[in-house]
Amino acid sequence: MKHASKARRGVRLKIVVVACLVGALFTDATVAPARTIRVPETLMRSVSFDGARGRVALSLPPTHIGFTWEGSHDARVAYRTLDESGRASRWRVAPMNHDMEAGATRYTGLIEVDRPAGIEYRKGLHTEDGDAGWMGPVTMESINTLDGPQRETTLTASAQADPATPSIVTRAEWGADESIKRSSGACERTFHPVRQLFVHHTAGSNQVYDGAATMRAIYTYHTQSRGWCDVGYNFLIDWSGTVFEGRWARAYADWETHDSEDHRDYAVAGAHVGGFNSGSVGISLMGNFTKVGPPPAMKQSLKAMLAWEADRHDLNPTGSHTFNGRVLRVIGGHRDAGQTACPGKKLYDQLPKIRRKVRAMIGEGYPATKLRLRVSSASVHFGQTLLTRGTLEDANGFPLSDRPVTLYRRYKGGQWGQLSGVTTGPKGGFSTTLTPHRKVALAASFATYQGYWGSNSRVVRVSVKHVVSMAPSDREADPSGLYRYGSAEKRANLSGRVRPSHEGKAVRVRLFRRMTDGSYDRVAQRWPTLDPSGRFTHSFYLPVRKAGTRYRIAATMPKDGAHLGGWSGSRHLVVD
Repeated sequence: MKHASKARRGVRLKIVVVACLVGALFTDATVAPARTIRVPETLMRSVSFDGARGRVALSLPPTHIGFTWEGSHDARVAYRTLDESGRASRWRVAPMNHDMEAGATRYTGLIEVDRPAGIEYRKGLHTEDGDAGWMGPVTMESINTLDGPQRETTLTASAQADPATPSIVTRAEWGADESIKRSSGACERTFHPVRQLFVHHTAGSNQVYDGAATMRAIYTYHTQSRGWCDVGYNFLIDWSGTVFEGRWARAYADWETHDSEDHRDYAVAGAHVGGFNSGSVGISLMGNFTKVGPPPAMKQSLKAMLAWEADRHDLNPTGSHTFNGRVLRVIGGHRDAGQTACPGKKLYDQLPKIRRKVRAMIGEGYPATKLRLRVSSASVHFGQTLLTRGTLEDANGFPLSDRPVTLYRRYKGGQWGQLSGVTTGPKGGFSTTLTPHRKVALAASFATYQGYWGSNSRVVRVSVKHVVSMAPSDREADPSGLYRYGSAEKRANLSGRVRPSHEGKAVRVRLFRRMTDGSYDRVAQRWPTLDPSGRFTHSFYLPVRKAGTRYRIAATMPKDGAHLGGWSGSRHLVVD
């Protein structure tokens, strides 16, 4: 392929056109204002049974169910649902989810149900000789993702980096309860260069009608039933072709795509293929594709996602390579690296054609870019101008001139907003100035433009210090900078100012006396209150007024959530 880069290559414009035609997979760059939505809490109950068959009454009418047991590989559970009148559905065999197996523990896929009042079950063995298997007690997870108490969640953004990136429903948008994931200790996230793409299916119900509700069920099932740290997959796709963010990678800025990567473009390791998670991206289709193939919208989104991943990471979609000691297709099915039927025969059989389609969608590809941002200082005083500079280069370090870059800022406690738009110079450089009034975070973004993939800089944070001025107000300093007092004067009056003004807050002022050994001993400390303009006054009593006695005064404004502490510097007094 032409224009190869070492890190990323981009999908040609035709992938954008195709995706827009089949379901608005790509969106324009915007930074949406924060908004609050209400999401039902996910409720889960566990019921265990050991008989060969039976009936379970459900106090929690579920939207999804799943079964777990220990047994031979060919053990199965059949079920049917009962409505409030006792009317039963037809018997179905719960589909197995081999992605979740651990030793002899078996799991089914999550099955979407319409809030039944009860479940009838039958345990069974489906071995070739009819009696060689075994099956222990079964636990049924009953999950309801629609009827729980409503909780509020804030969507800080749903913006995409540029028109050439997929529209991905973020974790906040599908209602992830972030309190149940784990990302420390044994669950500490790791990031790795992307070398492999795996296709999965969830092995659950087909024709998923509410992808967000199913995402919440899968999330709960993986973390609460399976005991995983988070959702196992990097991305999931429902029957409408909607793409959902899976495993949590990091906090994203408002304009960034939730791409399951860190700022180096390394992907977070999931839990989708044992022994092959580091350096791979797992994309799972919601459904069971053992006997049926995925619908067109779902398949189109899968191809677009694979093209996006392969192109950005310079992967050959029709190629093979050695990954973690095994020869694999770059775009592989789960079964290629594990003992599983995933992603289902009907989907797996279509992978050769999908690989060819992905390669055609990529075409020549786009070279990657690197965007760097730096500031003149990590901290400035209030009112001081800050210089912000950066560079835009391709993946090989060649400067990109005459390209538009957008700068963003977020003040402490606020939302991201656009600071300015700039154009890179002959050496790919750009600069702007800012006079921050409180702690500020800065970042730059380059949208896909004239054949190059877009990129985002790292976030740069700048602290702002209080500016404090203070001096005696009852006299002027002599040429040497000393404030002279007579032995009959008992008090020293001082005044000062803090910027920015903090009306009603207190500033600390201290009086020190010089000792015979040259050190200073604190005599008094007070906390005068600031007026609306940030001004303050105080009067210190001078306890020793012997000729030659020296004092030092100073004012300090403590740090707060938006500013670093500020200091006036010392003023020296002498008794004549």
